[in-house]
Amino acid sequence: MDHPQFAGILYVISTPIGNLEDLSPRAARTLGEVHVVAAEDTRSAAFLLRHAGVADASVVSFHEHNEIERTRQLVTDLLEGRDVGLISEAGTPGISDPGFRLVRSARLRGIAVRSVPGPSAFLAALSVSGLPTDQFAFLGFPPRGNALRKWLEEHLAAGMTLVFYEGPSRVLDTLEAIDEAAPERLASISREITKIYEDTRSGLARELAEHYRSHRDQLRGEFVIALAPPGYGLGAGDRAEETAVGDRVDDAGDPIKMRQIDLLIEAGLRPSEAVAIVARGHQVPKSPLYRDYQGWREDRERK
Repeated sequence: MDHPQFAGILYVISTPIGNLEDLSPRAARTLGEVHVVAAEDTRSAAFLLRHAGVADASVVSFHEHNEIERTRQLVTDLLEGRDVGLISEAGTPGISDPGFRLVRSARLRGIAVRSVPGPSAFLAALSVSGLPTDQFAFLGFPPRGNALRKWLEEHLAAGMTLVFYEGPSRVLDTLEAIDEAAPERLASISREITKIYEDTRSGLARELAEHYRSHRDQLRGEFVIALAPPGYGLGAGDRAEETAVGDRVDDAGDPIKMRQIDLLIEAGLRPSEAVAIVARGHQVPKSPLYRDYQGWREDRERK
């Protein structure tokens, strides 16, 4: 579709998720140049605009409760030649935040939409998780209540890293649901990304839940949870080095791998199937891992 003559441009502008130094010079300049800033939270937008040196910018609210009405108004502004900057409360607009409806409406009318990229909480968390990033699925916020278990089962079958958001009041319930649905899956959980108390920790879901039960003061802010593919771990030999399997550090006897095999067997898999899954995830040979597992089980039974 041709761009309407004299129409404005919709700028989708990423903003800091915590540290204001992450506001790019281009984002600050664009916020000062557009005719109107559409903001999910006008109070946090005012603070950000003061930091960017454009406190006199024209700001309108744009959130889930007025998105339909405001989209019509903003599209009219754009068609009349006014540029619009879209920002969410933090991060990239439209990613589990309002914005999709406005972007879609603008594109359906041929209005130019430009990205001013920058921070995104789930990408930041994924990048420091140590989990595979060659294939992943971002799932937004999980459903509540009984639908959570079904949602997990559907997505766990994908066989890739899963990344999603969770709030502080629900994170323990979600970790418990993960432990029930996939107790062998390694998880990474990040909180307060880019802020002074930024923290990322890895482990099985039950271990992470135990940590937050005993550190309830850390149940604040938005969490990003990442789940590894089946069999993947973070042992000493799981570094992302570009080496052949035969050249890798052999830590096949580490307890994380042994426990993952145990959990898969408890879930109904044959020992050979469980070993094959864990070996593939850790990129170690199956035969030595199987021997180590047999020895580990024998040692445990003797104790």
